[in-house]
Amino acid sequence: MFPIPQEVGLQFEIKIEPVSPTDYRYNDIESDLFDDEETEEIYWDELTGEYHKMGGYVFFTQSDPRDYDEVLRAYDVLLLQFAMDDEADIMFGDAGVANFFIKEKDLRNLNFRDVLYNWDCC
Repeated sequence: MFPIPQEVGLQFEIKIEPVSPTDYRYNDIESDLFDDEETEEIYWDELTGEYHKMGGYVFFTQSDPRDYDEVLRAYDVLLLQFAMDDEADIMFGDAGVANFFIKEKDLRNLNFRDVLYNWDCC
């Protein structure tokens, strides 16, 4: 079954968010952010970015594939993210998320021919 079984209207608002702890770039700054594990746990609980969005930092239920593949790091802009949403009847696997990435240069040139799609679930 398709993860979105019917038309769904979504609304987006402009927000500022810190880097998601599931984004591979988090690993580069994590050691400088926290003095204790309790503060880091609060960050993980509150700032994962697990919602529908255009742009911003990505959320993964498992791990960021760009962390393991240098070629995929070229897809450095989150174009669109759909997360599990009971109200909108959106489900990717078992409580998953779908992400669409694009290279910054391609986005600036409005070239949408090379977009990376990834989905994962718990």
